[in-house]
Formats: sequence, C-alpha cells, structure tokens
Amino acid sequence: MSWITVRKSSSYGCKTFYISFNLIFLLLDVDLGAGLDFGPGNVYAQFTHLQHAPFEYRINVRNETPSMKQGTCRIFLVPKYDERGEPLRFREQRLFAIEMDKFLVNLNPGENEIRRRSEDSSVTIPYERSFRRIGSLYQPERAEDLAQFQFCGCGWPQHLLLPKGSASGTRFDIFVMISDYEYDRVDQTLSSNVSCNDALSFCGMRDQKYPDLQRMGYPFDKSTSLANNQEVPTLREFTEQLSNASLGECLIKFTNTIIDRKN
Repeated sequence: MSWITVRKSSSYGCKTFYISFNLIFLLLDVDLGAGLDFGPGNVYAQFTHLQHAPFEYRINVRNETPSMKQGTCRIFLVPKYDERGEPLRFREQRLFAIEMDKFLVNLNPGENEIRRRSEDSSVTIPYERSFRRIGSLYQPERAEDLAQFQFCGCGWPQHLLLPKGSASGTRFDIFVMISDYEYDRVDQTLSSNVSCNDALSFCGMRDQKYPDLQRMGYPFDKSTSLANNQEVPTLREFTEQLSNASLGECLIKFTNTIIDRKN
C-alpha cells in the first residue's frame, strides 16, 4: 500500500522497539454454587490465574496523501524461537502468530500517532464476563435474551491476552500492519442495538456478516514468496517488503508472584 508508511510501533510509550512484559498469578475466590445440583447456599474455592498489567500500543504512521484515509490496524505477537531455542523460519512463524488486536483507524495527512489500550483488544472479553454465573438460574428465559447472553460469552479472556512466557524471559516479535480499509470494508447496516462486539476478531458480530473482507489471520493466513518466487526466510524480510508494516520485539517474563485480587 503506497499511500501509508508505518514508521515505528511500541508499547507503554517506549521509544525503542524493545519492550518487556511481566506476568503474575492472581488469586481469586469463585462461587461454585451455580454448578452444583445439591443443597442451597454458596460454595467458594480459591484458584490462581495468569494476569498481566494493562499496556498501550503507540504506533507512528505517515499518510502520504493530501486527504484523510481509513485503515485497518492489525497487531500480531509472533514467537521468535522454537522449544530448542532455534530461530523459527517464516513458514513456521506465520502459523504461530497470535492476533492481538484489529481496529479501524482514521489517518490525517502527514504524521499520525495511534494509541490503543490492551483492554480494547478485538479478541478478548472483559474479566467479569469470563467468570460470570452461567447456571440455569442466571440465564434469561426469553429465547432472544438467551441467545444474546450466550453470544456475550464468546471471546478470549482479557487476562490471558499475553502468553505465559518464562522466568528468564521469552522473546517475541510484534508485527503491526495497516491495510487499506477500502479493501477490508464489508457493506452492511450495523444495528445500533447490537452489543457484546468486544471480541469481533474471534466471534464476529451477532446476526451480521464477519466485519472484514480479508480472511481471518490476514496477512499470515497463507504462505507467501519473494519477488523472485523464493521462499520468504524470515518475518523481518517479509515485513521489509511492506511499507505499511513494522516489526518490533518484546520480552515476556513470568515472575511467579501471587497477588490477591481483593487487595
């Protein structure tokens, strides 16, 4: 895409391409009563789950045209090494790419800074919906309300957006691409009453067409080659072919710390 250049991408507002994320365990009380078929009352249990601190993407983009343009920003987390510590080839990396977010951006002529919070990811649902009560006593009776209730549970849990990493740190590439929205647009009338569209990358929108003309996982949905029909050896070389994409690096550390959610 010749009219746009992705100059730099980072998280937490860092000026470099290298970012570090820390993951912990969160201690949670959960009521198991809704899943039991004997006796009244509540049954509580404690368990731990992965949790990461909220973070923010900051992406610098240049619109080379004299008019406002729209694009689809696509963010992926891609592992760099296999279980033996050997660098992954692009043909392997693209299959392991994790879609982190996808959203519409308006780009003014010249320089633009895109800021996006991790909580707004298009693949996740809020913490409260991941651990909501789902027993028959808590489900709506009307068929329409029940269908909406069930759809609202679709999505990846927000607290599991990042993989666990390791104690010493696991390295990942962060791939950012902005595609032309004119080629992504789906012509449909969106209902103002539709809710629970948080995880539209995974779940689409209820009773609507999937809101992206590109295939799920684009641009890693199929194999690709260089101009001379040679296999693309690395993700970096794949990215360097694209003016509308950028590549960064991050380190994900698991600290094995337990924090009580009530505190």
